[in-house]
Order: sequence, then C-alpha cells, then structure tokens
Amino acid sequence: MSTENLPKTIFIGGISRKVQQEDVTDSFKRFGKILNVKMKGEYAFIEYEDVRDADDAVKEMTNSRICGHKITVQKSYGGRKERNKGPGGTDVCFNCGDKGHW
Repeated sequence: MSTENLPKTIFIGGISRKVQQEDVTDSFKRFGKILNVKMKGEYAFIEYEDVRDADDAVKEMTNSRICGHKITVQKSYGGRKERNKGPGGTDVCFNCGDKGHW
C-alpha cells in the first residue's frame, strides 16, 4: 500500500503562546525531517517528509509537555471538523441534534 497520500501533518494543541517555533521544532525533529512548522497561537502544525515520522511523533508525543504545558498531538487531515448547521445556521450535534456541543 502506498503511503504517498496519507497525512504527513500533525496537529499540536495546548501549547503556550510563549512557546517559540524553535521549541516546537526541537521537540519534534527527532522523529524525522520536518518540512514545515506553522504556529497558530495555542496550537501548531508540523509537516513531515514521511508519514511514518508523523505517526511516530503522534505515538510518542501525545500527553507530553513543551515548556511545561501538556500538549495533545494528533494527525491532521487538512480541514476543520465538520459541523452540521441547523435551521437558521445554528451549529447542532451530528449525533443527537442538540445545540452547543458536537
């Protein structure tokens, strides 16, 4: 099976706004060649050259810490989670139809 189309980007959540790009890069470079790091406030995205490196980073770094802050790490699939729009454009839960959670 080809890994060419599998996601090579990971999402890192829960980082402090004080964390610099170098801190993130230093924490994740041991898993493989990093092609890109995008910092977005309290989260970041890292794109690896190889999907296996991204998989290893997710496995090893989930629930670890960067600069004292516990982080979450997961694969990024290139888009926001879809939400169902109810009548009038209100977000509603896909599972139960209630407003306010999804």
